[in-house]
Amino acid sequence: MIEALTDARAIALELVARPSVSGTADEARFGPALAELLAAAPYFRRRPQDLRLAPVEHDPVGRSNVFALFRGRGRGRRTVVLSGHYDTVGVEDFGALAELAHDPLRLREALVARPATSAADARLLEDLRSGDFLPGRGMLDMKSGLAAAIAVAGQHAADEDAAGNLLLVATADEETDSRGMRAAARQLPGLAAAWDLELVGGVNLDATAGGEDEGTVALGTPGKLLLSAYVLGDAVHGCYPLSGTSGASIAVEVARALEGAGDVSGAGTPPPVLLSIRDLKPRYDITTPGRVWCLWNVITHDRRVGDVIADAVAHASSATASALERWKQLGGAGRPQPTVLTFAELEARALAEAPAGARDELATLRLRLASGPHDVPGQSRLLTERLIELAGLTPPAVVLGVAAPPYAAAGLDPRRDASLLARLRDAVDRGAGPTIAERPFLPVVSDISFLSSSDPEDAAVAAANTPVRVDELFGPTGDPPRLPMVNAGPWGRDYHGPRERVHAPYAFETLPRLVAELAHEMIRA
Repeated sequence: MIEALTDARAIALELVARPSVSGTADEARFGPALAELLAAAPYFRRRPQDLRLAPVEHDPVGRSNVFALFRGRGRGRRTVVLSGHYDTVGVEDFGALAELAHDPLRLREALVARPATSAADARLLEDLRSGDFLPGRGMLDMKSGLAAAIAVAGQHAADEDAAGNLLLVATADEETDSRGMRAAARQLPGLAAAWDLELVGGVNLDATAGGEDEGTVALGTPGKLLLSAYVLGDAVHGCYPLSGTSGASIAVEVARALEGAGDVSGAGTPPPVLLSIRDLKPRYDITTPGRVWCLWNVITHDRRVGDVIADAVAHASSATASALERWKQLGGAGRPQPTVLTFAELEARALAEAPAGARDELATLRLRLASGPHDVPGQSRLLTERLIELAGLTPPAVVLGVAAPPYAAAGLDPRRDASLLARLRDAVDRGAGPTIAERPFLPVVSDISFLSSSDPEDAAVAAANTPVRVDELFGPTGDPPRLPMVNAGPWGRDYHGPRERVHAPYAFETLPRLVAELAHEMIRA
């Protein structure tokens, strides 16, 4: 039981003690448990109307978001959102210590007693023996961030002079599909109206874990596209390979062209990386693959979705032509010019070529797949496949699309938000000093995308090239808030691994001061 809403360390230990692995029954139980913990505190016993447990619509696991409003004694409508997710990755990688993964103090004892067998183990032991680090699943990513948010909000509510309000938004499912924050973005406008709030900004408290020895404030979050390619070649007998062009030979060249293509993602971000490449044969036989499905992770910051897709199409077109030319030089059968399309172009061709009823058929197929066993990229593959059939597309061909709803790049604009940015930099100096590094954006995607992005044209291009429909997967998008947001969370090492650990002095002492200053500066603006 949390005794005080102002003790970040005690809150973090309490939260980590409750498993919340993404997609499990434990995660579904965590939201109500967090609401109960908050409801038991004196503040919410006096103000139960300011605490809401909101189910995530269209969620197969039955998860919930928690909204907790901490009103300043000075009242006022201006409100800053403090956001973070409560789900974690699994604990299987802890091996024999899995039963201690949610007990940081006992886990630390067990890890310190174990001999180091690698450089990573030696660094872990050094960190733990220093007394500055706490291990445990979710301790870094990101229950220490949630704990800091609760502590800051609790201090704000207890401050006789505090004006404005802080709104804790604790969400589910960040580690998979961000269903929690997608729902929260829909729910926030209604809550703000019901509570008579003016939402003026936000601080997300997600973790950083690049091995830094100091904290960071990120001015935003990058975008992410799960770029896909459906490659259509010839399925021929393996003893007569030159009678047709294998889809695999085309796919390999397309994969080679897009892997590491920094011009696609843009400067300052990691280059595209291949996440999956597989032929679509149901079983082994001596037939060459006719069809291949590829996925790339593309992180962007200042590039538009349409430009990313156009550059990917250019790379894929050149690579496909090279594959066919190489096959021709080997003595292979001559092939026509390859067809390289975006998903939007394929869908337009399919609806033009297909008989009446194709649009209704696709809508029915989308709904059926959305409630079936396939993951989102799998649904996109099956929809692309059906459109290829309806369009009568023949090999050689490549269809480029976006296999899952994208995350939009979002955050402060140094030009548009120059005045706010200057004030926030002053707040950083007051709260934590010059040791805090500033980044233009986080190194990973985050839920800021759903609270701060504001480019409807980009969203429309992305939607046109994404086979699945966001509304059918996650519910109506509504009109989410567009808040100026930064990220200021705990730092540590090895998140998503068995050595996950948080730098405790920063997470429980420095970070609350920093977040309080950032939030109060947004309220005072």
